Amino acid sequence: SFFASYAFGLWWGAYLIQKDELNAKDFSRVLFVLSLTATFLGQSAARCGEWSKGIVAASDIFNLADKVPKIDPYSDLGVKLTELRGDIEFQHLTFSYPTRKD
Repeated sequence: SFFASYAFGLWWGAYLIQKDELNAKDFSRVLFVLSLTATFLGQSAARCGEWSKGIVAASDIFNLADKVPKIDPYSDLGVKLTELRGDIEFQHLTFSYPTRKD
């Protein structure tokens, strides 16, 4: 259908040029702009899936940022620790890439 529409555009442009309703310079510009526009629209349509995934991810981030914590970090109530030390040790932990063959 791309080539058919392109052929129709060439035929219609030649018809208008022949009737002196359009000059060749303007016809070339219009044809070039339409070709680029169609190409860019086709390429952007292929990325609609990623765009919608990005919208969902942004929504999740905003919902997380709007979440009210159960513990008020600005409250003076509760026990105040003078020294805090944390050592984290992972045991029996494995990791693998889901698409990688072992």
